[in-house]
Amino acid sequence: MNNLKIKITDLLGQPVGTNQRIEISQNIPSPDPDNIKNELHITGKITLTKLEPEILGSFDLKTEITLLCSRCLKKFKLPINLKYDQEFSYAGSKKNNPDLLHTIERNNLDILPSINQEILLAIPLKPLCNKNCKIKY
Repeated sequence: MNNLKIKITDLLGQPVGTNQRIEISQNIPSPDPDNIKNELHITGKITLTKLEPEILGSFDLKTEITLLCSRCLKKFKLPINLKYDQEFSYAGSKKNNPDLLHTIERNNLDILPSINQEILLAIPLKPLCNKNCKIKY
């Protein structure tokens, strides 16, 4: 794995239902412009399962993002747990949706767009440092 691109050549040569497990501990650029830090450290496990002709990725990842509270404007760290499945398909396959971001190219999976999308979905619209936060004047 290099820059969150996973080479799946070995998996493609295996029978349908074969799994490949990957441990991840890597810094990635933050997908959120409101994140105070430019990078996130992401850890966890990814299981890739060969389907025909797609690959199913099961993600169990953790990270932490630094945000500003929308009420008191203090910095705080928001832990993010990502547990989701994502299907990857070849560009041009019958099942492939032209709007799909998650494609297999040259027997590589670029998992960064999928992770970024899930991180952005996990961030609240109005982040609060805690549920009882009071506005400071």
